[in-house]
Amino acid sequence: MTAPLPGRVVAGLRGPADVADLAAFCTRVLRLDPHGLVRLRQAEDRLTAYSRVLDVLVSRTVHSGQPGRLDRTLSAADLLATLEGGAEAQPRDNEWRGTLPPTVGWRRLDVVPVVAIHDAVRAGLAAFEAVRGRPDAPAVGESLLEHKALTVIGGDQRAVLPMRALLAAWRMGFLGAEPAQPDAGCAVSVAGSWARLAAPHGSAYHHTTAGLALG
Repeated sequence: MTAPLPGRVVAGLRGPADVADLAAFCTRVLRLDPHGLVRLRQAEDRLTAYSRVLDVLVSRTVHSGQPGRLDRTLSAADLLATLEGGAEAQPRDNEWRGTLPPTVGWRRLDVVPVVAIHDAVRAGLAAFEAVRGRPDAPAVGESLLEHKALTVIGGDQRAVLPMRALLAAWRMGFLGAEPAQPDAGCAVSVAGSWARLAAPHGSAYHHTTAGLALG
């Protein structure tokens, strides 16, 4: 069966809030990567948009009023134009690189307060600023991005998320505005070799080599 065209999917979003959410996702992707791609995957009435920013897979899920199935990759700029009433975006499926996380089988390890993620990101940004202008700044910056910034343990499993995953969630606006609501939290879950930070407004993922402990 032929998959529905992207324009029809956009037209079928449940309401203005879903259109606005998807448009905001595209806008933030474009701020970080003007040539960014967005992969749309629909299952029944849930449409999830995936993209890669700062070498991190991120996602935002909205709702569709037209249940169905879809897996289509588009330019973030073209998708944003379609959402704003422009021409229908042309598929760019062959340009997507990398796998997507599973949709089922996730085990929640714990919920981390959003304020703790904000604190970790601020500490990371301060460390970046401290090396700005040094000859070794690029190498040190990359090391800081790979720094194991968050470790969460649940039972016999653990997830270790690098700073780049927390920074991506922050730059995408997934944590929400500061100061965060007192009860706002980010659920950390694992599924196979994947770890997910599910923030209030979107998720960031960390993928490790299959068969190795997360981290």
